[in-house]
Amino acid sequence: MDISKIETFLTIVKAKSISKAANSLFVSQATVSQRLNALEEEVGFALLERSKGIRSIKLTPKGEKFILIAYKWMDLFHEMEAQIGAEQKLPLAIGHTESMNIHLFSPLYKSLIHGEKGMLFDLSIRTERSTEIHKMIESRDLDIGFVYSLHPSNNILITPLYFEPLHVISLRGGRKDEKTEYHPSELDPRYEIYTNWSNDFQAWHQNFWNFSISPYMVLDSEYIILDYLDSDKLWAIVPKSVALLVNKLNPDIGIYKLLENPPARVCYKISHKLPKESRKNSVTLFSTLLTKYIAEQTDLSLFD
Repeated sequence: MDISKIETFLTIVKAKSISKAANSLFVSQATVSQRLNALEEEVGFALLERSKGIRSIKLTPKGEKFILIAYKWMDLFHEMEAQIGAEQKLPLAIGHTESMNIHLFSPLYKSLIHGEKGMLFDLSIRTERSTEIHKMIESRDLDIGFVYSLHPSNNILITPLYFEPLHVISLRGGRKDEKTEYHPSELDPRYEIYTNWSNDFQAWHQNFWNFSISPYMVLDSEYIILDYLDSDKLWAIVPKSVALLVNKLNPDIGIYKLLENPPARVCYKISHKLPKESRKNSVTLFSTLLTKYIAEQTDLSLFD
């Protein structure tokens, strides 16, 4: 069976349109139709329902069942290509947010690339927002994703991986006190550099500070907090791993616990329920090594 026919069928399913599939494959609509017709003739049944005046595609019942077969066929083809390549590296595509990329997982990735864990990995690492990571797991462009917010799907497996507390950070400046913790009521919301870590955090935050009082600044990236935390009046609430990183970059930044703890930040590992055949070993081995690595991090807490 010609692999281009299978690829064309799956592209039509993904694009939900023959014209869009043609654009994605850089071929004409006529070529897409020819490949689809040839595939239907080869399998012996219609994959799409044809109706005049309807532009969007609709799969036949047999077409729906054929999707799984088509994915397996593509996986076998790619696995054969990988074996022909003769390299013994384990391929794996990973996606996660900016903060994880920079300071949480980079030591693990370096060890995997260099073969220090006993196996040599061929890693492809993407930095994306949570919504994009979910989409790329759904389309199997990524094998594993790490996210802080969830967008559930019937095709995605969700595993809580670790959680970490949130702390206050602030420039020590000329303070003479040796405080190690604060109650939220002691913090002036006018001087807060605010980042919304989760819906649970936002709800907790509203219990102590009314949003009619605007914070000093609202940021959507934790990595520019340090640029603006230039006065001992200013403060921010951040996950512990971020607080430690900021303190490492500027030891004058103090880390303080909260007497009324906000909800911990939870990291979830997501993957497709039907991983590519050529990636199953990679995903299994990586997941085992990941669990061991997280258990070694004193700043994080694993879920049981």
